[in-house]
Amino acid sequence: MKVRPLRDRILVKRLEQQEQRIGGIIIPDTAKEKPQTAKVVAVGKGRVNDKGDVFPLDVQVGDYVLVGKYAATEIKPALPRFRSACYATGSIMDTTTPLNADSQPDGPEFPSEPAPPIESRFLFVDVAALRAKQLRRGARVRIDDVEHLPKKAERMAMEEVKRGLVYYDVPEKSRASAAAGAGE
Repeated sequence: MKVRPLRDRILVKRLEQQEQRIGGIIIPDTAKEKPQTAKVVAVGKGRVNDKGDVFPLDVQVGDYVLVGKYAATEIKPALPRFRSACYATGSIMDTTTPLNADSQPDGPEFPSEPAPPIESRFLFVDVAALRAKQLRRGARVRIDDVEHLPKKAERMAMEEVKRGLVYYDVPEKSRASAAAGAGE
């Protein structure tokens, strides 16, 4: 069965991700997230305005596109070999390259792993968060003025720093008092 999209619709084949396993348990298809990268299989002729002019589509067969998770009309019975979906071109977010392609995309690159902490990235100390021990491992904490923090909160912040759970960054004028607080 051959499927031909009409007007500004495109038919895409979603790129399947590898089986997700958590502790040796295979996650069923119903619990998996829908992949957002797809390969264009067929395209319509283009958008038609009220005067009958046809505007060609920006995507072509073979392009890889980023699509919305729930913007598609699923087509399962028509093409059982692979998951396919029909999209309006307005729901296409971007064209991209497949993950294993040798060529680099024209757009900005997104890092595959999180960037290391930078000195300018920090969290402000919240006394309530310190008391509730809600600081995340590896978070960067800025203590603006250690002298004005309650002693208990200051000690708690320094304990977290000693245990290596958080890093801190204090202004120059407060560094001496922060070091004194860590020594207690």
